[in-house]
Amino acid sequence: MRLAALIHKPKYGVTAMSAETVIRMATTEGAKTPGLDKKIGTIEPGKYTDLVFLKNNELQTIPFENIYSKIVYSTTGRSVKHVLIDGRWYCPGSYLTDV
Repeated sequence: MRLAALIHKPKYGVTAMSAETVIRMATTEGAKTPGLDKKIGTIEPGKYTDLVFLKNNELQTIPFENIYSKIVYSTTGRSVKHVLIDGRWYCPGSYLTDV
């Protein structure tokens, strides 16, 4: 996501691709592209849902004013605390349990 946000800035300026736009592209808009928005892309009853829970107390993530910018520019794989894929935990407490 960070690359998607940064790659346009040299040519089109710092406001070319906002962090909020990048998050939207990775979720709701990303589901619309292949025509899967009825099954994925938002958290709703009846849809497949994947959630990533991030640590909020790491040096690179505090302080923050904009949650979208924090996710796109500051978080890394080390920031992941839990991963839930279609109702199944794959990374509870930062430890991979299944592949």
